[in-house]
Amino acid sequence: MAKLLLVDSNKYRAELLHNWFTNEFFTVTVATNGAAGLEYLCFDYFDVCIIDWQIPLLSAIEICAQYRSIGGTSRIVVLVDSSAECDRIKALDSGADDCLSQSLSPKELSAYVRALLRRPNQIYNRKVQFHNYTFDLDCKCLTRDGVEIRLLPKECQLLEFFIRHPNYFFTADALLARLWQSGNQVSEGTVRTYIKTLRRKLQEPGGPSIIFTAPRQGYKIIVDSLAATSQINTGSVAKCEVLSA
Repeated sequence: MAKLLLVDSNKYRAELLHNWFTNEFFTVTVATNGAAGLEYLCFDYFDVCIIDWQIPLLSAIEICAQYRSIGGTSRIVVLVDSSAECDRIKALDSGADDCLSQSLSPKELSAYVRALLRRPNQIYNRKVQFHNYTFDLDCKCLTRDGVEIRLLPKECQLLEFFIRHPNYFFTADALLARLWQSGNQVSEGTVRTYIKTLRRKLQEPGGPSIIFTAPRQGYKIIVDSLAATSQINTGSVAKCEVLSA
């Protein structure tokens, strides 16, 4: 079952498309503003994302550009006014795979989406290098000087989150809201336990800790730079995320 993200502030259209694609056997997630849409894209995988041109907080162009800058590979469709040629050009240049008219019926839009899903997806290099570590975003594998460091799934999620937001503080409560489902019986103490084990695995004997803690500010990973070969540019996303920390 394909996963679809719909970024649309128009409640009527969002509900209409949500119901249509659900009946077409898609798993549909709806975001009502651009910032939420970008966050969904960064921390989950979707087969396709449909973004309305007139979306608040972050524009369709900003979502596409920032998502592609961190190596995002989901297929993106932007809905624009059928007469706005310049908008279509801007959307495609910023990283959209297709630009379609807002006036399309759900039936025709779903046909376009199915056709898009039949296209081969682009392949990106998704290995991030920092200090003497390499983290593979696809296989969730961390190595230090070529030697694998075994991480638990939640430790991998924490590490990836910190890598995407280097040098920005996040409280335990902010991490809990982003990386744990709301129905789970977990507390801030759970977050602190995972931070402690992750810090221990990342710290070399006698060396400084990469994860830094500050009272009332939370935790951050201290990274001077990320390797350019990773095709990961975290700065723009970090600015978006820290606003809601």
